[in-house]
Amino acid sequence: MPPLLPAKPRDQSRRQARKSDGPEPLITSHDIPRKTPHSPPPSPIETELKLAIQSTQVEAVRALMAHIDGPAVYHDLETLYLDTPDFSLHARGVSVRLRRHGAVWVQSIKSDGLRRGGLSSRREWEVAVPRGDLQLQWELFPKAARKHIPPSLRVRCRHAFTTHVHRTSWLIKTNGETAIEVALDVGTVQAGRRHEPICEIELELKSGTADELAVWVRQHLQTISFWPLDDSKAERGVR
Repeated sequence: MPPLLPAKPRDQSRRQARKSDGPEPLITSHDIPRKTPHSPPPSPIETELKLAIQSTQVEAVRALMAHIDGPAVYHDLETLYLDTPDFSLHARGVSVRLRRHGAVWVQSIKSDGLRRGGLSSRREWEVAVPRGDLQLQWELFPKAARKHIPPSLRVRCRHAFTTHVHRTSWLIKTNGETAIEVALDVGTVQAGRRHEPICEIELELKSGTADELAVWVRQHLQTISFWPLDDSKAERGVR
């Protein structure tokens, strides 16, 4: 496997743990199309808030969420990320992956988008892979997804790195229109012989507004120390 790109300089101030009333997402409902259970968005937009935590906070998060929502759902996720040898997809702000959900593999493309203060909004396309075939099949993606990666780059893509994550998730419904999937991810990103730990909370907005997502975090995660995380798992694999 080609060597990873050099590590990017990191702002140490971002790594200071913050209480839940600290992170103030700069993306608001004015930036992000509204989602409701009754009217699916016209395009596949993923909106999520990503929060890094220390490993010592993991059990505290599980206990807190059990009190809020009860039983959780558990998944062991293996994800293979693809890129060209010179990481051209990363340079374009695009990620391509194959992820195993139990016995099912799903391929996806994510484009770049709005991202500030740990909150991001970007286009995502997911397609189930035919049983028994682990080769990424570009033709299964809709044209809108394929246009982000020209054919000259598709033919150069290969396995770049892998993540192994144990995910504990809860689906929170706060009112008639707002639904949030809270996922606690613990694992590693592996590229060749290099490893980096993953310990984070992902809050994906299933319906509602970004403002409502921020309010829920301030109301319910005030006992957890965290800091906003802008780097995706794909970006950590590249660096």
